[in-house]
Amino acid sequence: RFLRRYRLDELPQLWNILRGDISFVGPRPPLRRYVMKYPEIYAEVLKSRPGITGLATMAFHKHEELLLAECRTAQETEEVYCRRCIPRKARLDRIYARQSTVCKDFKLMWATILSRVTMHKRPR
Repeated sequence: RFLRRYRLDELPQLWNILRGDISFVGPRPPLRRYVMKYPEIYAEVLKSRPGITGLATMAFHKHEELLLAECRTAQETEEVYCRRCIPRKARLDRIYARQSTVCKDFKLMWATILSRVTMHKRPR
């Protein structure tokens, strides 16, 4: 729980970065079931190397949490995620792929760090 709360569960992914499997910035790897269910959405997204953080992660994270918090059942959560979250996140991932630069990657990494720091300063 501690590792997840402070996002330290992402640390093992540093090994994947060193191996070249993923990068710091790029689309979050989708679950296989969503790729199989929506191949037309993920076809372009999967051309990019996945990352620990990305444009969709930073831009949509809080909105996604709000959308899913309103759901009452697992089925409703799945429906909302598929209908409202997947298309928007994939659109942001495609925008990132077209407009990515080293400078923008550093900005996303910095924004990710700042969001983690400020998230843990707020009272719970």
